Amino acid sequence: MNMTDVTNLKKRMLILGIVSAAILIGLTALCALKFNTLEKSGMILYMMAVPIFMTVLAFVFGYVDLNERMDEDEITYMLRRTYIFGGVMFSITLVAELALYLST
Repeated sequence: MNMTDVTNLKKRMLILGIVSAAILIGLTALCALKFNTLEKSGMILYMMAVPIFMTVLAFVFGYVDLNERMDEDEITYMLRRTYIFGGVMFSITLVAELALYLST
């Protein structure tokens, strides 16, 4: 892979991290607004901070770790690791958000 391909992959990972954070933060705010007390809303925001952080961190680590000195196999491993872990964390967080939203 050449340097522009690696740069494009890094840019895609960074964009996925930002978009997933925006989606999850928006859904968390929507869930928090559904509850009528400040205590419950605050607990939802506090509880969802870690899964959102872990989702974003998966893409950030992929962005930071990927470089143009890697060979094809290392780049493939890095992409799989990033997308699988980030995707799993995103999916788990979405299920938790849905469960929170449907709980009342």
